[in-house]
Amino acid sequence: RPFFRRALELNPRSFGAMMGMASTALMQKDFDSAGKAYGDARDRTDDKDERSYLTAAIGDVNKVHIRLRSGH
Repeated sequence: RPFFRRALELNPRSFGAMMGMASTALMQKDFDSAGKAYGDARDRTDDKDERSYLTAAIGDVNKVHIRLRSGH
């Protein structure tokens, strides 16, 4: 995460750095941070396909998070 955090410091609009933050959050099972990072990455791109798959990823992360909280 420090690598991607540093990349964001150098370029706050970096799509790749934000995707890295989302990926590392998922690896750490920090679903709240992953969902937020995916949303931030979506805001950093104008590509319709990227925005679409990031919207789906946010929905998937939210489903996992809800299931974990409810014990299912």
